[in-house]
Amino acid sequence: MELLAFVTRIGFDSIVESFQVSELPHPSFLRTYHLASASEEIVRLLDQRLLAEPRYSYKVLDLAHERAPEQLTLAPHEAFQLGATALGAAEGIERVTRWFEERARPRD
Repeated sequence: MELLAFVTRIGFDSIVESFQVSELPHPSFLRTYHLASASEEIVRLLDQRLLAEPRYSYKVLDLAHERAPEQLTLAPHEAFQLGATALGAAEGIERVTRWFEERARPRD
């Protein structure tokens, strides 16, 4: 419920989901933009992705010494970026800062 409160209080209304679809030497990413009509939609999308089975790129690994550690990865990187289409960057940073400062204060 804290995530829902955070998304609502800050005013987030969109999310960009991205995951890596190819590796070195030319990494590339697929990005999907979602505009939400309610904070609950953002939280629902995050729940679906974070609780779902990871997207694995199955392959047989050749454990040769010339491979860099990042070339031996099994799962692509996945990331989420929250956004607020009607909020300026400075105001957004201020809201996020206030959110965390309020939680850092000791409760009476």
